[in-house]
Amino acid sequence: MDAASEGMGLVSDGLVNFWVGSGWVVSGMQLHAPSGSDARLPDGTYTIRDAAMGIDALWTVMPGSFYSTRKDLVGMWVRHFENDQIVGMGPLVSGTLTSSFANNGYTIAIDAFDDYGNHITGTMTGVGM
Repeated sequence: MDAASEGMGLVSDGLVNFWVGSGWVVSGMQLHAPSGSDARLPDGTYTIRDAAMGIDALWTVMPGSFYSTRKDLVGMWVRHFENDQIVGMGPLVSGTLTSSFANNGYTIAIDAFDDYGNHITGTMTGVGM
């Protein structure tokens, strides 16, 4: 799931979706839930897990990292765009994600830190999954 600030738009060329505009995008919000869990994300506050919690810690959010063998980004990342171009990005490695559901959409609040200790906060309303 991705969420973006005002000023950003998601467009498609028919094959690939990509972000355009100037603003912020948080992507890769992945929650580790038990098998057979309800399809809807339960309202609550979820911790971005750290190494001490272990990879299998239930009801936690996967932190951002770089998967070197696939040369791929995994987990939660924040990207800063200016005029359709990424000018900065970083993995979200600690903090919380709070979710509530109403009117067929989620409100997601992020209170997190990247790998350099920058504090990232924001709230997105009407987010679909």
